[in-house]
Amino acid sequence: MHDQTLTRAEAAKLIRDESFKQEAVHSMELRFKYVDALYAALGEKALKMFVDRRDMFIDTYLSEEDRKDEERMNRIKADMLFCYYVYGADFDEYFLFDLEYKPHLLRDEFLTQNHRKYYAKMYNLPENNSLFRDKDKTAVRFKEFYHRDVIAVCSMDDLEALKEFAAKHDEFIVKPRSAHFGMGVRKAKASDFATTEELLKDLIAEGEVVVEELIKQSDRMGCLHPQSVNTVRLITVLDRNGECQFFCPPFLRMGQGDGIVDNAGAGGVACYVDIDTGRIYTDGADEHNNVYKIHPDTGIRIKGWQVPDWEEAKEFCRVLANVVPENRYCGWDLALTDEWGWIMVEGNDNAQYVVQQMIDKVGKKQQLDQWI
Repeated sequence: MHDQTLTRAEAAKLIRDESFKQEAVHSMELRFKYVDALYAALGEKALKMFVDRRDMFIDTYLSEEDRKDEERMNRIKADMLFCYYVYGADFDEYFLFDLEYKPHLLRDEFLTQNHRKYYAKMYNLPENNSLFRDKDKTAVRFKEFYHRDVIAVCSMDDLEALKEFAAKHDEFIVKPRSAHFGMGVRKAKASDFATTEELLKDLIAEGEVVVEELIKQSDRMGCLHPQSVNTVRLITVLDRNGECQFFCPPFLRMGQGDGIVDNAGAGGVACYVDIDTGRIYTDGADEHNNVYKIHPDTGIRIKGWQVPDWEEAKEFCRVLANVVPENRYCGWDLALTDEWGWIMVEGNDNAQYVVQQMIDKVGKKQQLDQWI
């Protein structure tokens, strides 16, 4: 039950009161009061979507035994809403960053989901959004760095282009045109369909997509998990002087099981890479807070593994960062091939911060702020 003594006007005033918030960050009792004010100001109905999503992540990250502790659950439920509204921390980030156990000064150092728009505006031009978020536009602008065929498939008007593509590539990758986190990525084969028209109808049944020639990954990276294209993510920031800086730590991602994508949110395993040496210096982790000392499929020990051709990867990203220099912040996903060396898989103008903070549970806001 929540405190019913506050009027809506009193509650609204309280949750906007910065001095009260600053006191509440140090007091669990005042955080309960803040959440009571949220309910009074917004109402149970308005908060239901947030509460349901919060409880879903509680079920995901806490065991049944943990959830039996009623006192802890009451504290966590209030604290998660408080962190969402005060720090902008999404409910999965609450667990991935161990915010339950951190004091205010450490909580405030995390770059949370709600920070992404703020930093995107600080570092990048809004008119360039579609360049990076429409995968076909990205492939056109960065064509010389892709080294593979990519086309957009959006309607029946794309039949001839698809026929030409399928004639060269029977098996290929399908990606939703504007999706992220590896969502909806799958393999397809043209020969599984009687006609290209049937293939086209299947591809656009759920919306606009891009189809990509398969990347021929080097065994030097493929040995980690042969079923997926394993990538490194480096985030570049052009500082005030136009010099390319790396927002650290960069990380390596690899799939597991039958997964064809390496995204940590889609079941992949991520680990940190030392920016100077290219050597992995952490165990692996996924976005369910599982830790992996060795890869569960290939048995390769993760910590200490050396990423091949690391200096070349960094130099490649310096080049990519200057293709659209008006966008000062960008995350680059790279794959290693025997024929071309490192190639670009994707560019992300508002690359998320979750993986870069979830493994070591250390906030990176101060690092990013220094280049604004």
